[in-house]
Amino acid sequence: MSPATGASGLIRVEGSDEDAKTVFYTSLYRICERMVCLTEGDRYFSAYDGKVHTDTIPFYTDDWVWDTYHAAHPLRVLVESEKETDMLRSYIRMAEQLDPQWMPTFPEVTGDSRRMNCNHSGAAGTAYATGHKTHNGAIGVDINDKPLKNIPEIIDGLGYVSGVITTDGIDGCTPSVFFAHQPELHMSEEIWGDLADARLSFIAGGSHNAFENQEYETRDAIEKRYKVVSSLDEIPDKAKRVAYLPEKEEVCSIADGRGDFLPATTEYAIEFLDSHPENEKGFFLMVEGARIDKSCHNNDFGTAVLEVLDFDKAVEAAVRFAEKDGNTLVIITADHETGALSLRGKDNKSGKIKGLFASRGHTPIMVPLFAYGPMSLEFAGVQENTDVNHKIVNLLSSAAKDKRKKRD
Repeated sequence: MSPATGASGLIRVEGSDEDAKTVFYTSLYRICERMVCLTEGDRYFSAYDGKVHTDTIPFYTDDWVWDTYHAAHPLRVLVESEKETDMLRSYIRMAEQLDPQWMPTFPEVTGDSRRMNCNHSGAAGTAYATGHKTHNGAIGVDINDKPLKNIPEIIDGLGYVSGVITTDGIDGCTPSVFFAHQPELHMSEEIWGDLADARLSFIAGGSHNAFENQEYETRDAIEKRYKVVSSLDEIPDKAKRVAYLPEKEEVCSIADGRGDFLPATTEYAIEFLDSHPENEKGFFLMVEGARIDKSCHNNDFGTAVLEVLDFDKAVEAAVRFAEKDGNTLVIITADHETGALSLRGKDNKSGKIKGLFASRGHTPIMVPLFAYGPMSLEFAGVQENTDVNHKIVNLLSSAAKDKRKKRD
């Protein structure tokens, strides 16, 4: 197979494997299909403002960003820099033509489709939970869909107990990566089924209604491992494993009346795990304020603020325990940013500020990473999400070895 003309004609692969060459040149041809030039005779129609424009600079759109930003755009900088410059100028023109103005996230001929150009929570959460990168949609499995050990499984048997809390459903991406192993995030029934084998002593989230809708075999297996309750008051004093599944109204949006579920459950879980009879070395607890993400998907700035404030109360419960305990590390981060949120228009008199979203999906914007307590400096600076997992596991493993030495 001979190289095609254009960008692909500037690259030649040497070697004797003709099949590999065919695959390479075919892939190269495919990525060079985007972006598409709409200019004819110095004129083009833009769906971004619905007008015909006259411009001597070619106008490009229809950029399948999932496929192009990793490979095609960097490649064109090297082999077709003038065309790449025109493409970047086209992004600016599309942004200027949109009302309100924003940079397109997934530009098509028909306009900006505003899709997610970043990892789903499943893949990002799996990186935090297991220390391994994986494909989008994965829950606790690698790129070949083979199960990966999560933190509760890794530290099981080392004298630790673990827990998970979320304002999402138990089968949501972030909670499930700490106990489930499924190739797709939409496999709700299978994820619920994995809960019966989870290495968790405490789990809380939505909802009792969802639990009741599972198959009898799934519910029976979960009830054999956990004391399933719909309120904290129902938990027996000597319970070793608890699944707190409130009614769905109690894990709704804070704007719809969720109340103090998240901070109250966080405080309870800390006490439960700290005093657990199987706790010899300490505990691991993951707490998720899931509806921050959902509010940002809806571009609902007011509710997003309320959700962050509610999550802050849960953080306070953890920090207060850490201050008292003196040997607890608290880490606060996110698996991704949502909505490309920026703050605009501060009013000093009213004390109000405007939140402006540029997307309804996940974005590649870097997320903050805060840490408080012993060894918190290990989490300073820019680092991979997998590094956060490796450091947590190393700290817990080292602490377990130190305590074994002292006991010996």
